[in-house]
Amino acid sequence: MGDIRRQACNGKQGMDIEDETREAKRLILFGIWFIISTFICYGELIYLIRGQVASGTVTNTYPTKKVLRVEYTFQDVNGTARKDTDSVDKDSDLAPGSNIDVQFTPGADGKSRISGHVNWFGIVFFALSVICLGAELFSLYREANSPIPKGRRAGRR
Repeated sequence: MGDIRRQACNGKQGMDIEDETREAKRLILFGIWFIISTFICYGELIYLIRGQVASGTVTNTYPTKKVLRVEYTFQDVNGTARKDTDSVDKDSDLAPGSNIDVQFTPGADGKSRISGHVNWFGIVFFALSVICLGAELFSLYREANSPIPKGRRAGRR
């Protein structure tokens, strides 16, 4: 049964199909993980590249079971008044009338958040996917460039 799972190479045992399939599946899995984490982390990249900071005012707060929903208003760089909401820790001391710094992206479809409210999960998820995908690609590169054992040389008979 084991001989069937192995591919012959010039009459000798060649590469292990199970190992190659496992490596291919791992590469596909890490690739999908990388793509998903890129979408999750995309918003943080936009805030990093295009984000601006303005002074805002808390207009209302809504406590929930887990977080405190904060409604706030601010003026963007064009002087346009904008209104948005964000979630903070339930123990936060924000109250209506409090001044806050707001990080926002300009434009009609721009987003905003309370400054310092970063999606660390998305950033860590992305960083781990880059590390895992990089390690897998390095492993494949190292295997592809390793010397061929003497028994597997194509020209030898």
